[in-house]
Amino acid sequence: MDNTDQATPAKRKPRAVSTGRSSKAEQSIGAGSATDKRVVGKSRVKKSGGSLITTIPIAARNLAHVEDGQEWAFSVEGRRIIMEPVEKEKPVRVRRPRYTLDELLDGSNPDVPMTDEEKAWDDAPAMGREAW
Repeated sequence: MDNTDQATPAKRKPRAVSTGRSSKAEQSIGAGSATDKRVVGKSRVKKSGGSLITTIPIAARNLAHVEDGQEWAFSVEGRRIIMEPVEKEKPVRVRRPRYTLDELLDGSNPDVPMTDEEKAWDDAPAMGREAW
């Protein structure tokens, strides 16, 4: 029997192997600079409610360090939509002052008569598990 009569299995298309060179779509413009731009994927715009949404391809997400829940600001230059992360403001730590009882009572005058409201509060019956 001749081997030419048998159907040859379909050959798989070889996977692309990086040669260190980028395709035209992936070539950097100003590589290494703050304006480093390259096409790293595509995504369709879809309608969701009254907004348009899109997904961020994983390659772009990884290059731009995009995280779930991160806040982004949008600006428009011509027909370009620019998306930049909103910098989180570092919380200002304010040290709460600590006072001694004497410091707190320094500004009070025990000889000042109580108002009617203060007397009513002072004379009110205990509520709950208060004990005097």
